[in-house]
Amino acid sequence: MMNVLFSHSRLFTTIPALRVSLVSIALACLLSVGVLATEPAKEEAPLTKTGVEAAEKKALTPENAEALRKMLNAPAGVFDPEYDDDGVLLRLKIKGEAAVSRGLSAARAEIAARQSAERNAKAAFVKFLKEEVSVQENEREELIIVEKDGEEQAGYKNVSTRVIDTRANGLLRGLIVLDERYTGEGGARKATVIFGWSKKLADAARTAQAEMARDRNPVVRPDAVIQKIENTPSAGDKSRTTDNLTDF
Repeated sequence: MMNVLFSHSRLFTTIPALRVSLVSIALACLLSVGVLATEPAKEEAPLTKTGVEAAEKKALTPENAEALRKMLNAPAGVFDPEYDDDGVLLRLKIKGEAAVSRGLSAARAEIAARQSAERNAKAAFVKFLKEEVSVQENEREELIIVEKDGEEQAGYKNVSTRVIDTRANGLLRGLIVLDERYTGEGGARKATVIFGWSKKLADAARTAQAEMARDRNPVVRPDAVIQKIENTPSAGDKSRTTDNLTDF
């Protein structure tokens, strides 16, 4: 009986210490929560399409924003051709579109749609060369593009549509991506790619290729050369706009 009473008395004497420990733990937890609550939340980079487009709009100058609006509202195909006083084509824009398939994964469907939009734009450019303008070639196989009713340039002669087909890659050297994006949802979702072409860039790319060939470099990518010349920035996977829209 005495042993039982003694054990009970020891338990009662330890309860206050136990209570103090519990109170200390509770206070520590409250203090830690308060500290955490006062820490500022870390700002995350925008990962959504909306965030990317918001960042893109913030980066564009008012002039580029207006130029982009006009490009996005333009019909698919070639638009805004500009010629010099001799009728030589200086620059133009090309818009290609393609639907995003719902039978593939989202990532694969968007990649396939973008590639299809690029092909559609390039096909529209070749069609423009065959039907809307005259392509002329000199003895060094250099090409220029003139208005349909323009006079033949000195040192150049008109070429056939067959030559245009065989020299299509060379004619496409002056293309750079001005904007590419995905819009719409579900079955209405589509990829849009807008190219800019200029005689200046085409000549620069041709010169760069010739220099690389002289250096015995067997791998030449015209699009990579053009991107290096223009230093076209990327605004992300969902939307990408170059910073030189007013040049086109």
